[in-house]
Amino acid sequence: MKEDKVKAVESSFSENPAGDTVSGLIRAGAKNLINNHKKAFDYGLSALKLARENGDVPGMIKSQFFLADITLKKLSNSENARAYLKDVVTLATEIDDKANIIEALTMIGTSFVMEGNHKEALRSLDEAQLLLDVQNDIAQQAAIYAVYGTAYLIVSELDKALEYNLKCIEIGEYFSNKTTLGNVHNNNATIYYNMGRNEDAIKHFLAALELYSIIGDKQGIVRVNTNISQVYSRMEDLDKSLEHASMALDIAKKIESHRQICICLNNMGDINKIRGENDEALKYFIDTYEKAEELNLNREAASGANNIGDMLTRMGKFTEALTYLDIGLEKAKAISDIHLEMNNSFLRAMVGELSNDYKFAYIQLTEFVELKDKMINEQSSRRIDQLKTKYDTEKKERDTEIFRLKNIELAEANTKLKDALERVKVLSGLVPICAHCSKIRDDKGFWNKLEKYISEHSDATFSHGICPDCMTEYYPKYTGKGVS
Repeated sequence: MKEDKVKAVESSFSENPAGDTVSGLIRAGAKNLINNHKKAFDYGLSALKLARENGDVPGMIKSQFFLADITLKKLSNSENARAYLKDVVTLATEIDDKANIIEALTMIGTSFVMEGNHKEALRSLDEAQLLLDVQNDIAQQAAIYAVYGTAYLIVSELDKALEYNLKCIEIGEYFSNKTTLGNVHNNNATIYYNMGRNEDAIKHFLAALELYSIIGDKQGIVRVNTNISQVYSRMEDLDKSLEHASMALDIAKKIESHRQICICLNNMGDINKIRGENDEALKYFIDTYEKAEELNLNREAASGANNIGDMLTRMGKFTEALTYLDIGLEKAKAISDIHLEMNNSFLRAMVGELSNDYKFAYIQLTEFVELKDKMINEQSSRRIDQLKTKYDTEKKERDTEIFRLKNIELAEANTKLKDALERVKVLSGLVPICAHCSKIRDDKGFWNKLEKYISEHSDATFSHGICPDCMTEYYPKYTGKGVS
């Protein structure tokens, strides 16, 4: 059946002179990305199969990039996306295609960011950056800076996130990648949001929304509308918050972006919780948890379970609340998300307090404080490591520069010594000199005055005077000697 599909697609492109069958299949898949990403994925699989059958390495790379992009953005399966991307790295390494290696490593970093895995994201990005230092591609550099910014943002290292975002914006002046610039504006807005600068956050979110709208990036439009909704919630403008949240959820459902649907559902729950509509909020949180659990999205499932526990606690259903909080804690630990663990401990403490189990509340608050201290210590340790790396790098660069300058100085000294030795060699050899006028013949056969020849072949300089004998011979009237 798959062979029939391949033949059908081949036939549909037989009259198209633009390129090979693999490219044709991928183009056909791209046309279905928005309305039918499953069909697009099938085209990608067919393209990969043909490329493998023909031993077409560039085709295999192209197909797996296409499949990874769908798997990551549409199917929300980071692990499977990484499998395609790692294969791209292997294939690109075989043909020494550094540009595609860098792009694959950057996408791997993005997949870890989407999972909240800061350490693995930085590991992939550092590897990409090392290659890029040799490759020097400005667009790829901007993309790496953007993902670096997001990686630091998810662990609340706002200064580092802002540093990389500003680097990306600076580079962005020289190229027109609206997707990357939109992502950076979105990240900068998030940083301002975390700083409590709501108006600046809205300004940058709207800039990102404009860029995403120009290029038709529905994923970006969903993400930014969700973020704008959260800012308006903080500003207590719940009507605007609900407007943007509903818009984001509608688009996410249309494009079947499962992870974004979970995030949007969770956001709708938060808004209804603030409005005091607990039953409606609980419904959204349950939808979030069930969809995330179905898709094996641990981060979204943990967040949904925590929020269900929160709502059930507010309703006085403490036993049911603890059941969901247990699930939330298990999933938060599975992905090492300390923020979700802290939130879980705080909610457990609230259960203990409201159910008059003060010992339990004390234990959970103690756990919360320990986790908070751990998070601060980890941030401090990362900062110390960054400063140490920066110091070591600067020291190495400084030592290298000193060594370079010493080499230049030594080379100059050697050149001078060589020239001096050459002059000594010339002056110490047989020098042809005129017996009458004392001119000297040089290597080119020209006759030069004695002082000119010696000046050119040594460091000696001349100051002209007159000896006593010549004084007597040529200027006798000044000496009182010689012929009258």
